[in-house]
Amino acid sequence: MLEITENTINKVNTLLSDIPNGAERAFANAINRALDKGKNTAYKAATSEYKLKRSTIDSYTTNKIVKATQGDICGTLVFAGEQIPLYKYEGVKPSGPDKGKSTVYVGQKTIQALEHAFYINVTAKKEGIFERDTKRRTPINQLMGSSMRSMVSQPPIMEKVKKDAQETLEKRLDQEINRLLAGYGGR
Repeated sequence: MLEITENTINKVNTLLSDIPNGAERAFANAINRALDKGKNTAYKAATSEYKLKRSTIDSYTTNKIVKATQGDICGTLVFAGEQIPLYKYEGVKPSGPDKGKSTVYVGQKTIQALEHAFYINVTAKKEGIFERDTKRRTPINQLMGSSMRSMVSQPPIMEKVKKDAQETLEKRLDQEINRLLAGYGGR
């Protein structure tokens, strides 16, 4: 959650009192830019921490930004989607149907060897790393990684996103004030 202090609100209202809806316009534009920065920071942090490509995350994730407006100075960034299969992670071995153990990287620093996991490529839609539930041939379950929502909710990533978005909000608020005082930005 981004924070705007009461002193900042009072300062913006005082500086932009002569401009119709000046404070609302400045806050809405600054909040929207901060949300965009937060989204990009979340993707960068997730790709570096979890050894995934952004295109892979995008194919399993739906993100939604509800922009702030002059009438509603509140913006929201929401990540939703499915868990990403383990075989999509970079560094997961074997990447093909080789014999032996599957080695799975969980995060950047943790390596975990899965004794009973195996890779299957039945069709393009049915491939992945699976594990048997019992000693019998079936049933098998696909091993999945995290979803983008759970990646972003991890404290190190969340702190990075909040920090970058807050810095962008403060910087953009000053720029929006200067822009409106200089006469740019319409009526």
